[in-house]
This record gives sequence, structure tokens and C-alpha cells, in this order.
Amino acid sequence: MTKYNLSEEQKGLIRVLHEEGATLKELSENYNVSIHFIQAITQGYNSTTEYHKDLAIKCGAKSLKDYKNKKVNENGFKSMHDYIINSLEKRGFNSSAEYQNYLASKRGKTSGEYQKELRENSKNKLENKKLVEIIKTKLEKLGKSKVDIARTLNIPASTFIGISIGDSYPSENLLEKILIGLNISRDELKVN
Repeated sequence: MTKYNLSEEQKGLIRVLHEEGATLKELSENYNVSIHFIQAITQGYNSTTEYHKDLAIKCGAKSLKDYKNKKVNENGFKSMHDYIINSLEKRGFNSSAEYQNYLASKRGKTSGEYQKELRENSKNKLENKKLVEIIKTKLEKLGKSKVDIARTLNIPASTFIGISIGDSYPSENLLEKILIGLNISRDELKVN
């Protein structure tokens, strides 16, 4: 899943523009993000993951993974892979590679450039997991809550909580603020 780094101000503007009649497709194209992300933002969520987790719970699932498995089974598939391949075929793609090439072209990239971007996003996810672990350890050592630290760092509690549980990765400026505020070195974040 792609991480979109839109500021809270941009997300607020998206909500206002949507309320004033801008379509999900228009907003998606203007901000170069997925329609699903725009849909989540316009419904008050900060990410598609947050939106999907809430949707899963509302549908009676214990978790997003449980919800996905339930959907796979309800549709008669043995695995998520089979479900995805079937979905791609319904959309006219013969393989996941063909779909990846389509996604690359939609973003104005070559297949190689797009794959590089996906690898970078994957690296960011690993760094995000590492950051989550480090924040958890620091909070335990300090005996502070996430809200306490957010106040100390002068950032919105919801933003810090999202970062501390891995739902979002901070911008470079915000990351620097967190690293300094919690006395975390860049070396600690490096993924082996």
C-alpha cells in the first residue's frame, strides 16, 4: 500500500473541496493519490488503513486481516492470491505484472521506476515498524503516555498516536522533531 504524505492542511482542503462538489476522481487526479485514499479522507480518516480497519470492525470482523479472509472465503476462493488474480482478470488484466505495468504508466513512470518506488515504500514500512518499536520502548522507559509526549513535542495527539502505532510515517520535519524530543539517533532507525 502506498503511503501518501499529505499535510493535515491538505487533507482539510480535500474535505472542503469535496463538500463543495469536487468528485473523488477529480481530487484523486489533482493530488496524485488513489480514489480510495480520497474516500477515506473525505470520511474523516487519515489513511485507507484506518478506514478499512474501522470498516472491518463495523462488519463484525476482529481485525482487518480477519475481514479480508472472510471476504476471500465468502467469494469461494482458497487464498488471497486467488482472489486478487480473479479481481485483476475481471478488470481485463492477464497477470499481476500487466497490472503493475498499467499502474506504472498511470503514474507516468516506467515499470522499473515504479518497482523502485514500491521497494522504497517497503523500506519505509520497515523503518516505520522500527520507529514504532523504539517509541514504545521510550514511552515505557519514560513512564509517559502517547498524549503526554505529543503535548511535550507540541504536535497533535492523533498525529503522534498514528505514528506510534504505525498507521502513518512522519514527514521528515516531524520525524526530526520526534527523534530530538525522544533522544533517538538516526542510527537506531536503520533497518538491517
